Amino acid sequence: MSYDLEEKKIKLEVKGEQISIEADEQMLRQTLFNLILNAIQAVNGSGEIQVVAERRGTTEATLEVRDNGPGVTAENRMEIFKPYFTTQKTGTGLGLAVVQQIVLAHGWEIECLCK
Repeated sequence: MSYDLEEKKIKLEVKGEQISIEADEQMLRQTLFNLILNAIQAVNGSGEIQVVAERRGTTEATLEVRDNGPGVTAENRMEIFKPYFTTQKTGTGLGLAVVQQIVLAHGWEIECLCK
């Protein structure tokens, strides 16, 4: 992803606490890859992406991938996790659907928040 970040002049920042997550490593990597790739596609030149980890009590944590792109419209927020749904000119529309399946397989939750 370094090439895409450099080419689009996107700043990637990882911040928050170091946390341990019990998960399938490859699936967690795939999830992060898909979420960050989605953010790269969403931001324009000189964009910013943040990956933020935060502990929520002794057994819970949140992991957020934030970007300063235009956001997701209210009507698309439930659609983005469905297979083959995309607003991009290229792509399969499978990235976020895969993310959701991995998240659900681990018993976690995922949601799209737009501010």
